[in-house]
Parts: sequence; C-alpha cells; structure tokens
Amino acid sequence: MTSQRVRVARISGIDVQIDASWLFIAALMIWSFAATAFPDTAPGLQGTTYLVMAIATTLGFFAALVVHELAHSIVSQRFGVPVQAITLFIFGGIAELSDEPRSPRSEFWIALAGPLATLAIVGLCAGAAAALAPYPQALALRVVFDHLMMLNLTVLVFNLVPALPLDGGRILKAVIWHFTGDGYRATMIGAALGIGFAWFLVIFGLTALFASGDGMGLWLVLIGIFLMGAAQAVRFDANLRWHLGGRTVASVMSPGPVTTGPETRLSDVVAQIMLPKGHSFLPVVQGDQLLGVVDAAAIRRVDRGLWDNTPVRQVMEATSPMNTIAPDASSDMVLQHMARTGRNKLAVARAGKVVGVLSVSDLVKYLSLLQFFNTPPTHRAFPGPGSFGPGFPRRPAGPDAMPRTPAQEDRANDIRRRIALHARLLQEGGR
Repeated sequence: MTSQRVRVARISGIDVQIDASWLFIAALMIWSFAATAFPDTAPGLQGTTYLVMAIATTLGFFAALVVHELAHSIVSQRFGVPVQAITLFIFGGIAELSDEPRSPRSEFWIALAGPLATLAIVGLCAGAAAALAPYPQALALRVVFDHLMMLNLTVLVFNLVPALPLDGGRILKAVIWHFTGDGYRATMIGAALGIGFAWFLVIFGLTALFASGDGMGLWLVLIGIFLMGAAQAVRFDANLRWHLGGRTVASVMSPGPVTTGPETRLSDVVAQIMLPKGHSFLPVVQGDQLLGVVDAAAIRRVDRGLWDNTPVRQVMEATSPMNTIAPDASSDMVLQHMARTGRNKLAVARAGKVVGVLSVSDLVKYLSLLQFFNTPPTHRAFPGPGSFGPGFPRRPAGPDAMPRTPAQEDRANDIRRRIALHARLLQEGGR
C-alpha cells in the first residue's frame, strides 16, 4: 500500500488524512453505485442523478468512517493516550495512537467507542430513510440513506467479529486480559482468532470467485490477506515485547559512540569518520553536551562542492525526543517509536550527555540472540491483573500497537524482516 497522505481536515486537534490508496476504493464505489446498484434500486432516474447519488453515498460512507475513528480517538484521549491523526485508506480508516491502552478498562472502552458511533449512524440513516418513504419525489435521497444504513451496518457487524485487529478482537482481548490478568495471553488468543478469520475470508472468497465469478469474492480475498498480515503483526509484536520485557535501552545500545563537533566541516566528517569507521549517524557534541545529531542523508542533501565550507551545525538536527532517548527507557517502547517515526538510529543521552547510540541493527541482533537462546524476559512484560474500575497501571500494556498507517506498517515490517533474517542466520551458524 502506498504511504502518500494528504491532510484534508483537523477536528478536535486531530488531523484527518487521506492515503492515496483511498482514491482507488472511492472511485470503485462511485462507479459501482452509479453503474449498477442505484439503477437497479431506483430505475428511471437520469444518469447524472445516479452519479450524484453515488458521490454522496461514497462521501457519506467515508465521513461515517471518520466519525467511527473520531469516537476511538476521543475516548483514547480521555484515557490519556494521545492521537496523532486519522487516516482513510483502501481498507477503511485508522486512528494513529501515539501510545497503547494501559489497562483492560481503557482497551475495552476505546475499542467499543467506534462500534457505538457506527450504531448511532445506522440508526440515524434508518430513521431518515423511513421519514422520506412517504415522499416519492425524495426517492433518490431515500435510496442514498438506505445504502448508507446498509454499508454502516455491514461495517458494524464485521468490526465486531472477535478477532484481532478488529474492534471485536480488541474487546475480547480486554475481557480476557481483565479476567486472567495476562495481557500477553489475551493478545495471542485474539491474534490466533484473527488469523483463523482471515483464512475463512480467503477460502470463502476464493470459493465464491471460482464458483460464480463474483467480484465480491476477490474483495473478500484481499480483505482476508490484509487481516492475515495485520493479525500476524499483532502476534509478532506481542512476542517482541515479551522478549524485551524489563530490558532497558542501556542493555541494548552501543556505548561510547563516535561523535563529531558542530564546527567540523562536512568533508571532514565524511572522509575522516563516516567512510573509514562505517558510521552513518553521529551525535554532535560540544564539550560533553549533546547538541544534536547528523546523518549521511542530511549531508548528502548538501551540494558536494559546498562540503569544505559547511559546518555540521548547519545541517544537524537539534536534540529532541524524536532523535534522543534516555538509557533507562524501555526497549520495547523504543522499537515502537522507531516503527512509528521511521528512524533507524537514536542518540542515547543522560542529563544532556551522550552515552551511546541505539540502532535498529542493535535491536535486531539483541532480539535474535534472545530468541535463539530462548531467554525469558527479566520480569513480566505485561501488567498483572487489570480492572475495569478506576485506576490502571501507567506502563503501556497492549503488545499489539493500534492499527498502523501503511507507512508505519511498512517500517514495522522492515524491522520484523531484519529480525527474522538475523535469527535465521544464527540458526544456520552465521555471525
């Protein structure tokens, strides 16, 4: 899936974005409604009327998806979990949470908020269609509301299937987590059900496709493949967090990093540090204070003829939470941070002084060794028994990150592939 996104609105401080893949499904829906669905349901209308009806239905449906995700987002914020954006893409919409639910209670209510909003939309559309039924001149508008009701009802029923990463799966996970006190087990059960449901969709879709040539069968196959990948990602992430449980950045990072100064010329950085020492990321320090970071990509953006006269300070990125982490930070949250931001390397600093560098390669090698030696976590990777009552542990608990955008999923998949490759090399005796 493509990761190109455009912001179209900002609601309650949350950006609403459209992924380029959304344009495909929107065009497909408009064509399907205008060419077949509406002429069959309301024959005798003009072609332009069907087109307007199709556009209105498509936009109304995706507006309903935004409302669904807004409900997730608003409840999430009430539980102290910030929301970065809402993104519409080919398979629907997702709310990008910057953290994860911290208890069964928060997981439950955040997951339930979306279906409740969709249920309200179904009721409103049904009421509007019923109110317009006595007026023949309002046939086109009534048909639009009828279709919006059915579309949202389909979304509601599908979303409540108890299989991760669907809302029903998250609700089930919260319930199991609450009664067992084991977030890892709850996630693995939900992910297994998600994989099983995905296989059902693929098999059912293929059967329908070959038996009748129904195009809906192909769509079910595509949805099943998407859910399969998402459910496997949930399970993989749960195992990663289980292995990283209790381990800090200090135990994974590369200590004593090579650094550079703010006045060092770019030509010297490349010729004397990056090329001979094989470092593409350098903390920038003055004395013992960390000022920022510079990487090969930033240098490459500068014309090579200017390297001799350009100091590092002109291209470095100032120290910020985006590029710097504390040595006592949780390793599992760093992995999530890297997948979300697309950063492969972070400076590690304590009280403004650099103490190391943490890269995806460091995490890959460490995780691969932990899995190779079947090393258990240093303590429970998930909180103990949860409660639907007030109060919940502050440590992020859910191992399955909230649904990701295509760009975030691509970055997370890259990390998974590298871990799997390194683990395979270890199994084969590689170094």
